Amino acid sequence: MSAIPNVPFPRLPMTSQALAEALLQRFGSRVADAVLAALDISDPVPLDIVEQAVAMALDAELVVAGSHFVMLMPISALTNSTQFQRAARQAGVPADRLDTAQRLRVDAAFVRRWRASEGARQPAHHLESAQATMASVLLDELS
Repeated sequence: MSAIPNVPFPRLPMTSQALAEALLQRFGSRVADAVLAALDISDPVPLDIVEQAVAMALDAELVVAGSHFVMLMPISALTNSTQFQRAARQAGVPADRLDTAQRLRVDAAFVRRWRASEGARQPAHHLESAQATMASVLLDELS
């Protein structure tokens, strides 16, 4: 058996269509469209532009994730926030008995329901609505 020579792979450019499809698949249309609009892209796309596009998309993804985290902290089960405790009382769930895995599951379910509901179109700190949603999630997830 002969050894494979240690030759670096060539850094080949990709088509703008392939870049657009890759960004869309990994990051979704909002991020992909924003990145592609910000870059002056032609065919073939040089690798340094591909790398720049991916870096921009990753940065955008982190910003969005961070902003969602900050917006949802006031109702978080994991942080055992005051609003979460109120929602737990409203649902008749003893918050002090929830373990970390349950709290993570409840937070994830809350985020899914909040985004799918009218709550996603309200200010994130619309706490009365968020508290009612959390109480409903607690009943559904823990019963």
